[in-house]
Amino acid sequence: MKKNLLSLLLLLPSITMAQEYLKQFPLHQQTQYFDFHFKRNPGRVAAVARFADGLVEVVNRDFFRADFDYPIRVLVLEDRATFQEFLRREFRVNDPPGFGIYLPPPHKLFATYEDSGLGTFAHEIMHPLVERNLKDRPIWAMESIPGFS
Repeated sequence: MKKNLLSLLLLLPSITMAQEYLKQFPLHQQTQYFDFHFKRNPGRVAAVARFADGLVEVVNRDFFRADFDYPIRVLVLEDRATFQEFLRREFRVNDPPGFGIYLPPPHKLFATYEDSGLGTFAHEIMHPLVERNLKDRPIWAMESIPGFS
């Protein structure tokens, strides 16, 4: 018990500091399953938000129960270079991916950029849903199932 409490207390400053990144995103849109933070193009983000909620609904209806601690925070940056630099600076991701990334708890967020495409969103969001809801999956399923998205 004491060891778990100590671990949590050691993580708290980094979690609190990491929350400062939200100040960089002046625009916000909440949906049933996602919490979008972005800097521009609200119409484009609204379209992605509709797609995102629809994706979770389809997964729930046709594939498996997509239980999760919703909403999942989504950060949408302007372009690939800004996205990659943001990940290096704010989350210490040394080799950021080219399109999108899901950062598990304590962050519980998906980060991407405006032109990364809906396929990137679908792929990355499937990772935490598969991990959480398909406990007895084979190892290959963690990348293969999101690859079909």
